Parts: sequence; C-alpha cells; structure tokens
Amino acid sequence: PAPPITIYLTDEGREFHSAGPGKIQLITTNFITAVQSPESWSAEQDPAGHWGQVVGGFQVSVRFNQTTFTNGQTITASVLLRNVSDKPHVFPEIRYASIPSYGGLAGNFEFVVIGPDEKQIEGKERKHVMMVSGGNFRLISNGTQRKLQLPITDEYKFESVGKYRIQVKTLVDNPAGNKLVPVTSGEAVIEVVK
Repeated sequence: PAPPITIYLTDEGREFHSAGPGKIQLITTNFITAVQSPESWSAEQDPAGHWGQVVGGFQVSVRFNQTTFTNGQTITASVLLRNVSDKPHVFPEIRYASIPSYGGLAGNFEFVVIGPDEKQIEGKERKHVMMVSGGNFRLISNGTQRKLQLPITDEYKFESVGKYRIQVKTLVDNPAGNKLVPVTSGEAVIEVVK
C-alpha cells in the first residue's frame, strides 16, 4: 500500500467561510481533488512545489505551470501560503498603486529574482497605498493554505535569454516575540528563450 499523505485544503478566497469564532466551514472544495493534487500534499511529498522551511507555523511555495517562456510572454507564479501550525492566523491586506494585480493578500509577497548573469533583478518600486489594520484581514486556518496567481512580469522585467532563479517571501508573526520574521519559499528555476 502507498504511504499515507498529509493534505492541506486550498482556499483561493471562496472555499471557506466562518462558522463562528475559531471555526470554518468548507463550502466548495472538492476533497478528492485535494488528495490528487501535489500542491495540497506535504512539502516532503511535493518536491516540485519548491517549499521553504517552516517559520512561525507557515510555509511558502512557488511554482510555475511551465518552466520555459518566450521573451515578452507573461510569467505567472502560483504562490501558496500554508498554515502548518495548530491554530488559525490572519494576514492584513496590503495594496500597491504601482502594481494593481498585487492587491489584497498578494501585496504581502515579494519575489527574489536572480537573472542569468547571477545578479538580483530589481522590481518596480512598490508604492505603498495602505496596510489595513482594522478590518481587511484574511483568515488562514490551520491545515489550510491560500493560493494566489501572481503575474510577476507585472513587477519584473525578464529581458535576457537564460535561466532565472525565483523565490517568494513574506513576513509572519514570530511566535517567540513581537517582531515579524521572513518566511521564504524554496527556489524555482525558469528559462526565457527567444
């Protein structure tokens, strides 16, 4: 028999709703689909997910639906933020005027892009609009993950032909103190061709 797998249900913003304090109710996620989807498996069972280390009860993954892109093609990353802790956490929504596609929870993530010349590529300046502290928070329940599709070509230029190394990072609460600490994905590699 196959070894048991750990499943993390993916919430893309519409699968769960509150069923009272500290409770969620699953409303549309197909559990069978989650069992069959490698992105819902543990990091050890999903090496293609480029999962980073657990920090503050969270893990981050970055993946691409293909590894080769033509110069000028839109490159979209799938980013997953997984709560592997034993309690739910909330994240504030951050919005940027300079990158409209990075509104809401997506504004919490930043890419690290290393180009073919092994130099880090700078993205567009993030013009901070607001970090809502009173109402716009996203609940990430324990045992679940949030999935975002982020068009990184909205922020970064992939002008040279060659291989690019990409990670994504965000900040989470430090359980040992009052400061935020970074949690970073593993490294994905894509190639841009003519």
